[in-house]
Amino acid sequence: KAADKVQTQPSTTSVIEEEAQKNTKAALRRLEAVEAEAALREELVQEDDSKVDFVLLRRLYEDARAKGASRWILKSAEDRLGKWDQLQEFLREKHKGIPTWRVVNPDGHVNIRSSTTVTASVMGRKEQGAIVRGYPDGDWIRLDEEHNPQGFMLTKKPDGTVLVEPYDGQAKDEDIRPSWLSRLLKLD
Repeated sequence: KAADKVQTQPSTTSVIEEEAQKNTKAALRRLEAVEAEAALREELVQEDDSKVDFVLLRRLYEDARAKGASRWILKSAEDRLGKWDQLQEFLREKHKGIPTWRVVNPDGHVNIRSSTTVTASVMGRKEQGAIVRGYPDGDWIRLDEEHNPQGFMLTKKPDGTVLVEPYDGQAKDEDIRPSWLSRLLKLD
């Protein structure tokens, strides 16, 4: 009977090992939270909103929240993201009716030209991923003067390579979904 009691009671060594494993797991979770906080803090210190990647900031915020980051850093991120969301809503309302386009040239940038010909003078350029507003004009976009430099951008090369495509503004990260306009243009 004494042997049965010994077998049913856990050994002191196994209890200590289990406690050490629990402590190690807790320490690793806290370390992950601290790392997530540090990444979030690094993005939050940028004061110039034009230099903040808000898609990245939102991802870092979600990661930090999931890992149990401190409330004050999460509150700072929530405030910053809230202001950004308000600005985006204001801009959406202001720009209603003006088509939005995204530069998707696989070779990089797209030139802004003074007229609708590839020999027209180059007035500037937009890099891949840039968002512009303007009106379709054949294979060109006439840029909206209030929000972009005055000029025109070619939408596709003669070989069919798409340089600029309609953008609905709802896509997340790099997942570009065509808007109603791109479906309309595909009918041509």
